[in-house]
Amino acid sequence: RPPRPALGASIPPGRVSPRLAGGAAGAGANDDTARLALLADLAATERGVAELRKALERIEEGSYGRCADCTAVIPFGRLKIRPMARYCIACQRRHEAR
Repeated sequence: RPPRPALGASIPPGRVSPRLAGGAAGAGANDDTARLALLADLAATERGVAELRKALERIEEGSYGRCADCTAVIPFGRLKIRPMARYCIACQRRHEAR
C-alpha cells in the first residue's frame, strides 16, 4: 500500500537521518529509498497507535475481550499474545479470508 500523501509531505527529500533510516542513507543508499522506508515505519506506527486507542476505548466501554462480530469471549491466551485483538479466532479467520 503506498504511503499517505500527508506523511510524504511532512518529510522533505534528503532530510532522512541515517540513524532513523537504519544506517542505509549513511551507507550511500538512495535517499528516496531511505525516505520510503521511514514513511513505511511511520505508517505502521500510526496504525499501531490507532489500534491501541481503539483497545483503550473498548476497555472504557466494557467491551474489551469480546469479539466485535459475534460477541463471544476472546480467550485469555489470545489476548495475552495479542492484547489488542478485536475478534475471536473464528471471526478473525473470516476477516482474513475476505
